[in-house]
Formats: sequence, C-alpha cells, structure tokens
Amino acid sequence: MKLDFPNRLDSEMAEAGGRTWPGSNIFIHGKAVSIGCLAMGDCAIEELFVLTADTGLQGVSVIIAPNDPGTSPLVADDHPPWVTGLYAEIKAEFFRYRESGQTQQAVRVREGGKGDAAH
Repeated sequence: MKLDFPNRLDSEMAEAGGRTWPGSNIFIHGKAVSIGCLAMGDCAIEELFVLTADTGLQGVSVIIAPNDPGTSPLVADDHPPWVTGLYAEIKAEFFRYRESGQTQQAVRVREGGKGDAAH
C-alpha cells in the first residue's frame, strides 16, 4: 500500500528546513524488514490488504505516529517547532476517528517491525 509521502506539509517543511529531497515511495508491505517503509509482516499485511479491499481505498485513512496517542502523549521535544502542530493534528484525527463510533480496524507495528491486527 503506497502512502501519500511526501504530502504537501512534508514538502513545505522539508523546504523550510533546507532539505531538497524529503524522501519518497513509502509503502506498507509484508516481510519483516524494510529500509524506510512500514514492514508489517506477511500475515498482518494480508489482513490489511483484505480490509482495504473490503472497505475500498476511499474508506482507508493511515495515521502514522511515533506512539499510540490513546495510551501516551505525543511529545515533540527536540523537534522543529512545526512538529507540535503536526502532533496536535495527529491526535485530533486519532480521537475523531475513535469517537466516531466506527468499527475500528487497525494494524499496529510492534517494536521490531512486526505487525499485529487489532479490531
């Protein structure tokens, strides 16, 4: 699953920070290792593929955060000032979805890069 990276904010912040190339081609995929992508493991990516096919790509949102904002705060220490705003947006989207009452289907990456399917 190809992610929208760099998106407009990523490109703007890279330019503001003097970086000419923020990266590209970030995917969520199987296997247990990756260089820059989100490797979920084969079982988790298969479930994610089926969930995406059942839902339709328009019904899928991907939120990437350094930790689960539902269990511990997103802290922007030692980051550029714009990260505080980004973390606020991530937190708001996370809780908006959580409070919407929709059935939550999520795949989380555990430490070590292995994925878990969570419902």
